[in-house]
Amino acid sequence: LSSYVRVHGRMLLALAPRDVLWRLLICAGAGLVVLQSWKSDAASVIWMVCGLYVITLAVQSALSIPQIRSDLGAERAETAIPDWLKVSLPLWGTIALTAMIQQFDVVMMRILLTPAEAGPYFAAQRTATLLLLFQLAGSLAAAPLIARLHASEDSSQVRRMSRLMTLAVGLCAIMGFVAMAVIGRPLLALFDPAFVIAYPVLLVLC
Repeated sequence: LSSYVRVHGRMLLALAPRDVLWRLLICAGAGLVVLQSWKSDAASVIWMVCGLYVITLAVQSALSIPQIRSDLGAERAETAIPDWLKVSLPLWGTIALTAMIQQFDVVMMRILLTPAEAGPYFAAQRTATLLLLFQLAGSLAAAPLIARLHASEDSSQVRRMSRLMTLAVGLCAIMGFVAMAVIGRPLLALFDPAFVIAYPVLLVLC
């Protein structure tokens, strides 16, 4: 749904529910737990986060359905569901696998190390993912443009756009790496002063 409405130029509806609303709801939920002094364990926190995510997706879906129906027509929208599932399920599997891969190294570290040793690695890993923001921003900006150019069969402009975005994202990532090399230790110390020992790991991950 996010990609679909983004192609139609509705960037706010595509990004705000997950990237803004969901995170604000999590912060509000965490604040409520702290202010009310509610007892919570990891499992209940996971249920809270997942529940808020489902609510957010339900809102996004409800707002996106009119766009889909207007594109396909009310009658064809019903009959097109099997075709949509055939295309969507492999994409969903790819996204799910990518999300698992992003976290699986932390699980492996916990298997091989003690929690005290895995903690600094986790802090370094999460800090290093800040560099992915450049790639994410480039993809969000370029994907609709590339799709539009591809649909118009303008392959030369597709190649030009791809080269331009690759260059821009690459240069930003290099500058981000330099910044991490300079301020990496203070960033890790925000988690815990002892986590500064993971600074070499941070540089490798970056």
